Amino acid sequence: MQTPYHPVDSLRSIRIGLAFLLTGSAMIFTAVVALRVSSALHTHKQHRVDRIHQAILIRADYLKTTASYTDCITEAAKIPAESLFHSSAKNLQDQCQIALDETTLSQVQMLIQAGQFQEAVAALQTISSQNARVQQLTEEWSRHILHIAEGYYIAPDANLSKAIEVASSIQANNPLYIEAQVRIRQWQAEWASNQNHFQTAQAALKANQLEIALLHVQQINHPYWRQQSIPIVNAAYAEMALLDQAQTGQPTDSQPAQADRSSGVEAPQTSETYINVIEVPERLLLPFALITLILIRCRPTT
Repeated sequence: MQTPYHPVDSLRSIRIGLAFLLTGSAMIFTAVVALRVSSALHTHKQHRVDRIHQAILIRADYLKTTASYTDCITEAAKIPAESLFHSSAKNLQDQCQIALDETTLSQVQMLIQAGQFQEAVAALQTISSQNARVQQLTEEWSRHILHIAEGYYIAPDANLSKAIEVASSIQANNPLYIEAQVRIRQWQAEWASNQNHFQTAQAALKANQLEIALLHVQQINHPYWRQQSIPIVNAAYAEMALLDQAQTGQPTDSQPAQADRSSGVEAPQTSETYINVIEVPERLLLPFALITLILIRCRPTT
């Protein structure tokens, strides 16, 4: 049996539908308003952040103009990667870094000229720029320091400890570090070898092993130890000459004068200086030539 239709039920349904419709519309309106407010707040906040970043960039640029490069780099680094001004800040940071490196290199040059090698190398270590010119100058001055160290080593009045000290100032993060360490080891080995030959030559001379002494002198190739070996060479050849004269029976340079005095005949007086020429035995000609060459090379130039 069909239920009769009542107008009251229809009106109630309409009211319920209108209520749902109004509620949904209100919710949608509220959401839209909230979204717009949120967007406006975000935009306002972003504008405020952008203004802050812009102010930081302006201050960093000012620091650059006053040559406060370290402060410029620090200030520009405050701008994050997501900022609209990050690209400009990065460019400014790079410019200040290059300028700071150039200033540091000028200081390095003055320190090197003043002989303050440790301070010069320490200043070089602060250079972090990837600029090609900065890298070139860094290597150039490091090589200059190594050249100065080499000069301390090869000088006739050599100072091995000073040479090692200067070369050791080139630290591990320097492109010439390995080369400096190789040089130091070469100097130490060569110095020890020359010193050993010198001491062996001294001992041989004292033991009257003259040829052995001269052979060890021939092995000396450092200017300092060559200079030190000159007395050994002179003493060895003087002793060899005396031995040869004793074997051949030839008189020494004092014998003719004694013979003249014993016979009552005075030696003729001349204005020329008498030079006694010592004849060198044939077996000693080659060693004599070699040692003479060493002595000539050791003679200081004027």
